[in-house]
Amino acid sequence: MKRIYFILFFLSFISTLFSQTKDENDFYQLDKAREHIKSGAIEKGLKFIDSILQINPSNPYAWELKGSLYANEFNDYYKAIINYKKFEAIFPDEALNLANIGKNYFKLDSIEQGKKYILRAFEIDPYNEYIIVQYAYNISKSVSEKVKLYQNALIVSKLKLEQGKQPTKSVMRDIYNNLGYNLYVNQQFMESTVSLLEGLKYVEESDEYFNNLGNSLQRLNYLQNALDYYDKALQIEPKKVFSLNGKANTFQKLQQIDSACIYWKKAIDNGYVFKEEWREIWNIEDPKLLLSKYCSD
Repeated sequence: MKRIYFILFFLSFISTLFSQTKDENDFYQLDKAREHIKSGAIEKGLKFIDSILQINPSNPYAWELKGSLYANEFNDYYKAIINYKKFEAIFPDEALNLANIGKNYFKLDSIEQGKKYILRAFEIDPYNEYIIVQYAYNISKSVSEKVKLYQNALIVSKLKLEQGKQPTKSVMRDIYNNLGYNLYVNQQFMESTVSLLEGLKYVEESDEYFNNLGNSLQRLNYLQNALDYYDKALQIEPKKVFSLNGKANTFQKLQQIDSACIYWKKAIDNGYVFKEEWREIWNIEDPKLLLSKYCSD
């Protein structure tokens, strides 16, 4: 479902541009494709897009929509880039499309190509919240700079909302999640929690988001609430090792050692690897040591 929200972001963009097309059949077919995608019938939507491109291979919006399907529904980032580049050949300076190409290059670990496209997108449109998120996530290295960028993306989004432009759920979720996470990394736990709670209205299912909120709440000693959000993360991804270990550490704070032992073991069994620097940075311990100290075999 969260991937469909991302696709709808591009559908809304496409619908505003389609008033410019002269081919009414293209318009009708893409409208049908949008309807199928919104209903979850992705393959049918793709067939409608392909039927457009067979007749009119110069339709840029069909290429962009096809790229978004490969990127966000099929996780085929190579094919996504191919389709986005068809759009680029027609509109070389469309910043959103450039950002999408860059994002998918990063997915393929083609770092230099990814940087090139996202930097170009950011130069063209530095006040687009989606492009800011891509720049912050993929290029910015400093935590403090990331925080400022995500805050700026939030300002841009709220100003658009004041103008009557409805924000896209997936983009807003990413802004709040990434802002909350980087505030947490900066050990600004109160600010992190406030950001993550404020963004919940944009979240349906996200194990990463719920885990981040669980971590922040645990640091503020809202322990039962932290457990609730770890549970939400684990309902989506039962083997999420950071949620398993976070839940164990929360039980330890609650002095429920038997429960803590269960979840330390689950975290280890599912591949949790402790890094020594976490001991000093986060004041947490290796669950293997905690198991040997507190738990019987």
